[in-house]
Amino acid sequence: MQGADWLIKDFLSVKNVLFFGIGGGGDVVTAAMLALAARREGYRAYIGSVVWERMSVDPVPGPIPIDELVGVHRIGRYSAMVKGSSRALRGGREVAFQASNVAQALNEEVAVVDLSAAAEGVAEGLAELIRELDVEAVVAVDVGGDVLAKGYEDELWSPLADAVGLAALVRARVQVQKVLAVHSIGADGELSPGYILERISTVSSLGGLLGARGITARDVEILERLLEHAHSEASRVQLEAFKGCWGQHVIRAGSREIECSPLQTITFFLDPYITLAVAPLAQAVLFTKSIKEARSILNSMGVYTELDLEEDAYTFMRKHGRLPRGDELRKLREEGRARLLFKALSRYSGHGEYGE
Repeated sequence: MQGADWLIKDFLSVKNVLFFGIGGGGDVVTAAMLALAARREGYRAYIGSVVWERMSVDPVPGPIPIDELVGVHRIGRYSAMVKGSSRALRGGREVAFQASNVAQALNEEVAVVDLSAAAEGVAEGLAELIRELDVEAVVAVDVGGDVLAKGYEDELWSPLADAVGLAALVRARVQVQKVLAVHSIGADGELSPGYILERISTVSSLGGLLGARGITARDVEILERLLEHAHSEASRVQLEAFKGCWGQHVIRAGSREIECSPLQTITFFLDPYITLAVAPLAQAVLFTKSIKEARSILNSMGVYTELDLEEDAYTFMRKHGRLPRGDELRKLREEGRARLLFKALSRYSGHGEYGE
């Protein structure tokens, strides 16, 4: 089967679909690729995402609130439509975020929601967009597969946005069909492809695997056009994999490695409700109202998040005049994880059976 004909008709009985990147950064690039594939099959497909940039684009910690976006058309309290000229005002400078870059590449508006308000904001923002755009289904896109993490994995770097995204998708109080798309597993240099496949198999054993799709030559043409404007190492991995990339490659300023293979060209489509049942991080942040509240909950579970890392990296930048690189970034992360462990042990020693 080719294109998006089977992609939608096999498990979505609708014609109007929002493809929505939940992980921040370049997830919107893959969401756009899938949306354009759907359009080639005659579907009315929209593109959207949360707004959280990588540190190299926006060193100010945390997702970008809707109120810090300029040149946008507000839909509601938690949502807006952005253009290629839209910008974010962050730390006294303008930031061209990836949703606006995709809008520029395609010469069309892209929808965004407010991740800074965590699950409540994203869920309400999705509801606002669904009503405004009259869509009948939401396909939430995660590039890499961290949305399937349990939280204790050593190489889990960015669990927060994905956990909130899955929680919000399930929580959104709208009568539409919902699908979770896990694309290009391991492309972000975090969880290994083998481990993510194991997690997908767990979802599948519960009846939650809806299907899978590989990218096509036409998708690659679209990706190349998008990546002329947008910046996403993880989204670029699928492009390289399609062209024959194999083996270990370094990304993220030398801080991470990926296992490049044809697996990065595949999208797995999952039932989000069944996925939530085996996703403890998303369960934990289901009713959060701010990204800091969500972060605190994951911290209490011993999970060091991308927000923690960004704050530590920002402190490093103010001291050294530049962002940390490679081993420096890994050291910051290990020190941060150690602090969380120390706090957990302190709480245990103070209140457990061995406390004084």
